[in-house]
Amino acid sequence: MLGESEMELLVLLLEDDYGLWEVGWRLRDDGSGRDAVDAVEFLCGNGLAEIWVREWIDAEPVPVARSGRQVDLQDPRWWREPATGEAQILVSATLAGHDAVRALSEEK
Repeated sequence: MLGESEMELLVLLLEDDYGLWEVGWRLRDDGSGRDAVDAVEFLCGNGLAEIWVREWIDAEPVPVARSGRQVDLQDPRWWREPATGEAQILVSATLAGHDAVRALSEEK
């Protein structure tokens, strides 16, 4: 079952990919960032979203699983805005994520 934060994030991800730092800005309710971490972990863990890496600002993003990078969502360094030249960690809705939002909107 999708909670409020998970649903809010999934709807955002239908529009575009978001950097983790942007997700943190959008879902931070108490300053801890827990809502953002929990929402991304839930969506990715349930196949509704996927983490991607963009190595350079104009490079095509690739799934983190194929990038050779280890991204621990519990590590706060991934949640800060990257400096020029640093990799961007992005989150994107999967096809299953799109289908889930469509199914939930049809239920209403």
